[in-house]
Amino acid sequence: MAILSFDIGGTNTKWGVFHQGVLISSGEFPSLAQYGGKHILQEMIDIAPLLMVDEKWDGVAISATGTIDVKQGKVIQATDTIPNYCGLEMKAIFEEAFHVPVTVENDVNCALLAEVKAGVAQGCENVFVMTVGTGVGGGVYANGRIVHGAQGFAGEIGYLPSHGEILDLAGSTRGLISRIARAKGDEVKNWDGHRVMTSYRHQDDIVRREVHQMVENLTDVMALATSFLNPEMIVLGGGIMTQKDILLPLCEASFRKKVPARIGECTHIEACHFNNQAGIYGAYYNFLEKEAIHK
Repeated sequence: MAILSFDIGGTNTKWGVFHQGVLISSGEFPSLAQYGGKHILQEMIDIAPLLMVDEKWDGVAISATGTIDVKQGKVIQATDTIPNYCGLEMKAIFEEAFHVPVTVENDVNCALLAEVKAGVAQGCENVFVMTVGTGVGGGVYANGRIVHGAQGFAGEIGYLPSHGEILDLAGSTRGLISRIARAKGDEVKNWDGHRVMTSYRHQDDIVRREVHQMVENLTDVMALATSFLNPEMIVLGGGIMTQKDILLPLCEASFRKKVPARIGECTHIEACHFNNQAGIYGAYYNFLEKEAIHK
């Protein structure tokens, strides 16, 4: 069985080819988000025949940013990072293009599914995942199933209030960079996650202060999620979380101060195993799960 998997992001769109259960090739192309959602979908459709295995696809699996109606495979809410993205009926468009089954799931839920099926959370029945990047996303896995909620908004933690702003700003790499640049009287364009963490390692006082505050903002929500969900594990992902030697101990120490000792002892905190490939793996596992239900 040959499955083509996509992970749509605001900067790049990743692809992966799974053949007989193995990822045999992968890559990415610039999303060119400024041209809108339909442009990204057309690029995906155009590249698909070039990657084809045995002259056909058996299915297409999509991980997509935004809130997704998983039954219709449609984007129902998203930020303005990608113009004309909200409302795109991805499932219908790809089914018409390739005449094969298509599944669409939120990108954070895909990252969660990848970790549960083949990553650090294998064997866990209750997991909370938090991804930190341009914004902050969350995913909930309860009693062995992804929780979508009534309208698909479960896990949308970026909208939560945090110290006078929303967590999407207070806990994201974007917000962190903005605060550091402002504190230093510098321009945002001169900073990125790599420079932030390099400066942290070099004992930059302003950077260390702002990183510690970001961690506090994130662990506030981790503690809140633990009170509601009682997960066995919290998985932290996103580009900046690859610096796990610094951020994981900081998050663990802060989190354990905010929850009862017994809960802290029973809640494991881990960094995402799949990192940048979490979306394509998670979309693939989601496809297998959904197709198994339909058979």
